[in-house]
Amino acid sequence: MDLLDQNRRYDFDRVFRLIVAVASIVGGYWLLAYLSEILVPFGIAFVLAYLLNPIATKIQKKTGNRILAVALTLLIFLGALVLVLGLLVPRVISELSGISQFLAEYAHKGPEVWQQMRERLPPQAITVLQDLLRSEKMQDLAALAAQKAAPGLWGVVTGAMSTIVALMTVIIVLMYLAFLLIDFQRVQSSWKEYLPPNHRDAIVEFLEDFNTALSKYFRGQTIVALAVGILFAIGFSIVGIRLAIVLGLFIGLLNMVPYLQNVALVPAFLLALLRYLERGEGFWWYIIGVALVFIVVQIIQDAILVPKIMGDVTGLRPAVIMLSIFIWGKLLGFMGLLLAIPLTVLAVTYYERLIERQRQQARRLESERANGST
Repeated sequence: MDLLDQNRRYDFDRVFRLIVAVASIVGGYWLLAYLSEILVPFGIAFVLAYLLNPIATKIQKKTGNRILAVALTLLIFLGALVLVLGLLVPRVISELSGISQFLAEYAHKGPEVWQQMRERLPPQAITVLQDLLRSEKMQDLAALAAQKAAPGLWGVVTGAMSTIVALMTVIIVLMYLAFLLIDFQRVQSSWKEYLPPNHRDAIVEFLEDFNTALSKYFRGQTIVALAVGILFAIGFSIVGIRLAIVLGLFIGLLNMVPYLQNVALVPAFLLALLRYLERGEGFWWYIIGVALVFIVVQIIQDAILVPKIMGDVTGLRPAVIMLSIFIWGKLLGFMGLLLAIPLTVLAVTYYERLIERQRQQARRLESERANGST
C-alpha cells in the first residue's frame, strides 16, 4: 500500500511538472510574440556580438583593455561594412540609372508600350500578363501604387519618418552591440553562479555543448552563404541580367537563413524580363537561364555544400532543416527564421540528454532490482 501511494505521489508530481512546463512554454511564446518588435534589434545585436566576440578577445589580449578592444572591433566591423557598400553601391546606382532611363523611355511612348510588348513577348507570356493585369488584386495594387507615387507633403513626411526610424534602429543595434561586447567576457565567466547549485553541472554541460554547436553552425552557414552568393553572381553574369553580382551576393546574404534565397525568384525573373525588353530578343534565354541558375545552385547547395559543411556540424538532414525553418518561422516570425537551426539543435540536444538520463535511471533501477533479488 505504501508503494502504491508513493507511485501515485510520483505520478502526480510528474503530471504537475509537465503542466508547469507546458504553461511556461506557452507563456514564453506569448511573451516573445508580444515583444518581438522590441527584441529584433537586440537579437541582431546579440548575434553580431556572438560572432565578433572572438575578434574583440584577440585584440584585448594585445591591448589589455576591453573597452579599447571593443572600439577597435566596431571600427573594423563598420570599416568592412563601408568598404563592401562602397564597392556595391556605385554599381547598383549605375545599374538602376540604366533601368530608370529605359523605363522613362518606355513611359514616354504611352500607348506604344503595350504594342511593343505584344510584338516582342511570346503569345503565352502575353496571355499570362493580360490575366494578371485584369485581376482585381492587380487593379487594387495598381491603384494603391498610384496613390503612393503621387507627389505630396504626406509622402515627404512619411519618407523622412521611415528614414529616421531606420537610422534609429541602426543606432540602437550598434548601442546594444557595444554594450554586449563590453560585458560578453564578464558574463561568460560569471553566468554559472546564477544557476541552481543542484542542476548547475548538467545545465553548464548542456549549454557548453550547445554553444559549440552554435558557433560551428554560424561559421558553417557563413561559408555556405558566401559560396551560394558567389555561384549566383557567376550564374546571373553568364545569363546577362542587370544587377547580376549585386543580386547574387544579396541572395547569398539571404541564405544565412537556409532556403530563404527562394524569395529572390520574383526579382530575378523581373530583371530577366526587363533585360529581354531592352534587347528585344532572347526571351527564353533569360527566363530559362535564371531558372537554371536557381536549380543548379540549389542542387550544388543540397548535394555538396550542406551535407559536407552543415551536415557534419549540426547532424541535421536537409529535410529537417527545411521543416524547422517553416515551424520556427511560423511561431516567431523573423526571429524564428534567423534562429531556426540553433533552436532545433538545442531541442535535439535537450531531447538526447533527456533520453540518456532516462536510460541511466533505467539501468540503475535494473541494477538495484538485481542486487535486491540476490
